[in-house]
Amino acid sequence: MGFTHHPKANSVSYGHYHRLSQLPPRIGFLLWNVLAAVGFIAAIRHLNGRFLPFALSLPCFWLLYVGQFEGVVALGLALGMVAPPLWAGLGVVLLALKPQIGLFAILFILLRRWNLKLLIVPVIVFLLSLLYWGWWVPEWLDSIIGNRATGYAANISLWPYSLVLLPLLFFKRSSLRLWLIVQSLVVPYFAVYSLAILYTMWLPLWANLLTWGLYILGIFLPVKMPGFIIPLGLLAHLAYQNRAELRGYWASGLGRGELAVKSGK
Repeated sequence: MGFTHHPKANSVSYGHYHRLSQLPPRIGFLLWNVLAAVGFIAAIRHLNGRFLPFALSLPCFWLLYVGQFEGVVALGLALGMVAPPLWAGLGVVLLALKPQIGLFAILFILLRRWNLKLLIVPVIVFLLSLLYWGWWVPEWLDSIIGNRATGYAANISLWPYSLVLLPLLFFKRSSLRLWLIVQSLVVPYFAVYSLAILYTMWLPLWANLLTWGLYILGIFLPVKMPGFIIPLGLLAHLAYQNRAELRGYWASGLGRGELAVKSGK
């Protein structure tokens, strides 16, 4: 699991996960994967993704093999983006299960769909976690600061150098794709399989092939694969798709600069 989520942060949600762990291993694992599959299907359907490319992606195989939380987080993203406010609030809670992949999505949803009703379910869950666990926030922050997972082979982050990408979020505040790509690069730990969240809504063929190629190659080479080239490539692809808008933005910026020079400002 990722390093920034903490059982105390979402004690209600983790309680259900714990109940699955009490079942016979094969049954619990099967039910968990069914839940993950439902989450991915919901996200692909509501976020206009494509089923076959996702089903053939490395993150899909990886997650269904190891049983990570990404399927539940994907369901949270779908709820947060398209559901009525109260259900969208539940989506925010599910996204918070793994803040390193859900944080930027939460911010995007709150900015895009600002409604006080969105906060009702998250606040209730947070208060319940405080009642059950006490003030757990310092312990959670310590677990983040003391994390040593940044060197893991699966990590594709470019932290801290990628922090220079944060201004892109203000340039394209309407692009969830951009926000998810930037997050994969700027958080200290972001596993390649967590790209599944982005892949439910957008997965170019070259990115699918590159993801497989890099990590199959990693089986035979005793070095950490430069997984960061996947989100960087997706960022370049997105920039190319929006090249007309970028040219217009650049031209308008130059125009304002020339006008300021002529006016003596």
